[in-house]
Amino acid sequence: MLPYTERQWRAFFTLADREELLDAYDITSRASRNRNIKVIYGELSKIIVTKTTAEWLVICAEIDVPCARIYPLDALPAHPHLQAVALFEETDHPAEGRIRQIRPAARFGSTPVRVRRHAPVLGEHTAEVLREAGLTPEQIDACVQGLNVDSDGRASHDKPAFLK
Repeated sequence: MLPYTERQWRAFFTLADREELLDAYDITSRASRNRNIKVIYGELSKIIVTKTTAEWLVICAEIDVPCARIYPLDALPAHPHLQAVALFEETDHPAEGRIRQIRPAARFGSTPVRVRRHAPVLGEHTAEVLREAGLTPEQIDACVQGLNVDSDGRASHDKPAFLK
């Protein structure tokens, strides 16, 4: 639920029988609402628990306040719209087995988009990233062994300078 304009806040607080908040938090301009936004949202949070989600969806539609139902994560794969747009895809991950993930958002007719690599396991790309950063094989080995490599390429157990 997101009342945004003066008209929307006025309609919302009036409908909630909380007209005193209109003057208390000066909802007449965006600047004044922004100065008071934390306390205004605090009041909103107290009011919204007084009705069900279904009731608020109807009310907000009537007073033209943007709102939407919030779904728990485990309910999203079964949501009709998300199924219709095929938001989720299942793939086989070499370490985790069968996983569900969000497909790439972009779709192009001539150049289909797809996931080319699985989500990495911890440390899977460490050597590759360090090599791209310019470290030598010896420095990469030192890092993998838990040593710190300074800007001169020396490995030690000392904390890096930026952590001291």
